[in-house]
Amino acid sequence: MQDFISTLTIWALPVLFAITLHEAAHGYAARHFGDRTAELAGRISLNPLRHIDPMGTIVVPALILVTSSLAAGSIQTALTDSAAAIERYPDRLAMIRLRAQTLIAARQWQSALTLLRDRTQIYKGDAELWRLMGEAHQGLGERGLAHRAAAEGYLLHGMLQPAIQQLRLARQAGDLDFYNGSIVDSRLREAEQVLREEMRDRR
Repeated sequence: MQDFISTLTIWALPVLFAITLHEAAHGYAARHFGDRTAELAGRISLNPLRHIDPMGTIVVPALILVTSSLAAGSIQTALTDSAAAIERYPDRLAMIRLRAQTLIAARQWQSALTLLRDRTQIYKGDAELWRLMGEAHQGLGERGLAHRAAAEGYLLHGMLQPAIQQLRLARQAGDLDFYNGSIVDSRLREAEQVLREEMRDRR
């Protein structure tokens, strides 16, 4: 750890200065050739803070850090990094997906579901969150709920036939409680009705 801090101390300032100079040079060259975008954004500057972009400077490096930890097999590092990332950016969809993927990779199904249930109420139109929820339910052996989550993802993509198939499988799984069973029956009726209308319109 001491070596890491020493290395960071030695390299941080030169690297920060090099990146800042590099980005300022990009802006200067762009202005020279008639593109004033960087100039108007205040990027022709040696102030490093002017070059910080939430997505490019923070979110993308965080994604790379966590996914590289996962690829290297260090699930504990990935869990720690993704927890820190979502604590800092709780409403960023990329961070939510990343945290859920990390929890699922760590087989922490219930924690993944707690996160995803909460976030699918906010991001109802995100099919990827429903897909991840299906994975988490599958991990817990909750087949009916896994099929229901898969169906919601298909419906968001406008894929009625696979959605209907998943809803039927959810109903046949036999492990849904009354509440979720009622939702599945309602969604199935709606999807079948829309499909019938679409087929009638094609004739």
